[in-house]
Amino acid sequence: MFLLFVFQFLSFGQDSIFLISSDNIKKFATLVDTNFTTKDIFITLKKNNYETDNSIIIRKINKENTFSICTQNFNNGQIPNFRSFELFSKNALLIKSDTGSGLMSTQGKQLSKFYYSEIKNENAILLAKRENSIVLFPITKGHPNTKLMAVDNIEGISKNLFISNKSSKFGVYDCSKSRYIIAPDFDDIKFSKNCFIVEKNNKKGLFDIQGKQIVPLMYDKILPDTLNYFKTCNTNVSSHQQLENLKFVDDKWGLVDGNGKIIIPNEFVDIGKYALGYFAVKKSDFFEFYSTNDNIIVAIKFKNILPTNKKFAPVQVGFYWGVINDMLQWKIPPSYSEILPISDSIWILKKSKNMSFYLPYKNEIISPSYEEIITTSGGYFKIINNGLIGLLSPKLQPIIPAIYTKIKVFEKDNIILTNKLNYYSIFYMNGNLKVRMHYTFEKYLDYVEGLAQVQHKGKWGFVNTDGQIVVSTQYDECKDFSNGKAEVRIGNKWGYVSATEKLIVSPYYDETKKYNIGSGCVRKGTFWGFVDALGKEVYKPQFESVKETNSNKYIVYKNGKKGIFDENGIELMSLFYKDCEELMPNYYKTRLFGKYGLVDAKNNKIIDFLYDNITWDEKLQSFVLYKIGDWQALK
Repeated sequence: MFLLFVFQFLSFGQDSIFLISSDNIKKFATLVDTNFTTKDIFITLKKNNYETDNSIIIRKINKENTFSICTQNFNNGQIPNFRSFELFSKNALLIKSDTGSGLMSTQGKQLSKFYYSEIKNENAILLAKRENSIVLFPITKGHPNTKLMAVDNIEGISKNLFISNKSSKFGVYDCSKSRYIIAPDFDDIKFSKNCFIVEKNNKKGLFDIQGKQIVPLMYDKILPDTLNYFKTCNTNVSSHQQLENLKFVDDKWGLVDGNGKIIIPNEFVDIGKYALGYFAVKKSDFFEFYSTNDNIIVAIKFKNILPTNKKFAPVQVGFYWGVINDMLQWKIPPSYSEILPISDSIWILKKSKNMSFYLPYKNEIISPSYEEIITTSGGYFKIINNGLIGLLSPKLQPIIPAIYTKIKVFEKDNIILTNKLNYYSIFYMNGNLKVRMHYTFEKYLDYVEGLAQVQHKGKWGFVNTDGQIVVSTQYDECKDFSNGKAEVRIGNKWGYVSATEKLIVSPYYDETKKYNIGSGCVRKGTFWGFVDALGKEVYKPQFESVKETNSNKYIVYKNGKKGIFDENGIELMSLFYKDCEELMPNYYKTRLFGKYGLVDAKNNKIIDFLYDNITWDEKLQSFVLYKIGDWQALK
């Protein structure tokens, strides 16, 4: 039976050192000077008559909560800093580091790799179980790589930081420093507003982006709030005096800032929105204004408030809304059923069946009122009276009078489309008439690539922004233009047409996909093929499936194998892999002999086929390579 001593993190104020011999671990002393070098330690030991020739020294670095090896040559360099250690056998120590566990001799020599979850001696054979682990593989210069790390999965925060999860224990790792800045000891970690909300034993606290604890584990709830603030809550649960199963839950909310400073004490039923330099706090049924400058409550009771600008805010009292300024004076008493802030300077007031524009900085209600006001893209306003629609500019200037049944703004195409009695007209953005169409359409869809689908007498075609029919209404169905071509259907057959009404591919195929940069994907029966810009079949239908990627490539599948074709329907990578998935443009996760690797579109190997999974993390700007742990002979 082995003598076993385990040393975990200790809360010493100074560093500690341990003297390791072949069969014993002895704590020697607590150092007064944490700046002692390795040489200083050995000199101190010899002065106190400790034998160091056949022993090693382990130093507990209190500042980092890690251990390190000190050897006679003052520079070991082989053993990384570790989290804990124990005597494994007469001549070996079991070391547990951030990357995993391994063995070291009592003379300080590395005996194995440091990436195992368990090591055991079974019938004189050393066996080790690999932990679930990850490696980061960046593709951009300046992004740090990592060695194999024993974690189950990660969540990227930035190019250097990620939250790790190992056996439901969470920490935060800094790739640039090659160490944890928040030890993997927590039950959960969430990132918000440049801080980490951590949880352990059902209590929550805060760490800053550098890994410094700014709020201790003392709250039952922490929620991100407006600006750089966090709502904090302590919950008291009490029992009914007669009924044991009846519980009363009493939440007390407060507020801290991103530096951990208490802004509002935990005394309130709820903390509402921040507006006009005040926080809304609730002690009973109503909110009141709380001043953090002098910690006083202003006795104006309200139900809700909408933060808008620094000078004015809509406030709800009972069932009605009014407007209050930063001096907490009413500019408009509560009398409106709804107030909708559109921007800092334009709001909409609603009373009964009327809606009006309101300019808060001028405290002016604009006449006339309307039955309805609808905001559109680009900041324009549709105004409706008696069921007829007009249009105002973002500065509330009239553009189109309220005489139409439909109005739609196409800001990208610099036109406004109107409809009256199924006759359409096109206006310039200043309201001047561009063209009045003398034919009716049942449907007029959005413009895509400068062309819009229209339906006339049940058939579909396309018109341009000048109102000209460029593809006649002869098709049973159309799809929007893509790269200069549109899919069109006659009966149950599909083809492609150009913007000049040239029929590139006559309706012949059972299905088509949107036209790519230089090719179209077509299906005949159960098989897919490719046609070029002239409608010629580049590949006759023969593939079982075709999937377009984000980089306009195709992943094709045939006879259990996948390959890659370019945007012109030309083969880039032959059908070779069973699995193929584009993780980011021109990088593909592929599988060979049960393991995943990474190749580019021309099948150049980027990452060896060694991993159980590969993902792309956008925030880390790195590929994450996963390995699943299993038992094997110790190496």
